[in-house]
Amino acid sequence: MNGLSFTILAYENKKKTWREKFLEEIDQVILRGELLKIVRKHHPKVGNGHQLIPLERMLQIYFMQRWYGLSDLRIGDALHK
Repeated sequence: MNGLSFTILAYENKKKTWREKFLEEIDQVILRGELLKIVRKHHPKVGNGHQLIPLERMLQIYFMQRWYGLSDLRIGDALHK
């Protein structure tokens, strides 16, 4: 046996969703390290009574909203599909 499991083979041959393709595109276009340094000081801190979404995820959501003109409701629907 060559060490590849069925799960690994199935995932490697899986067609990527538009969301996966888009997030890969974001990673190529945006200099995340530089942007995160700038935005991190304005991101809310833990302890304000709600669970925070990680900063990197928030930036991805923000850019997706801006690039595709999605409202908060539409982006929420897209993320939960």
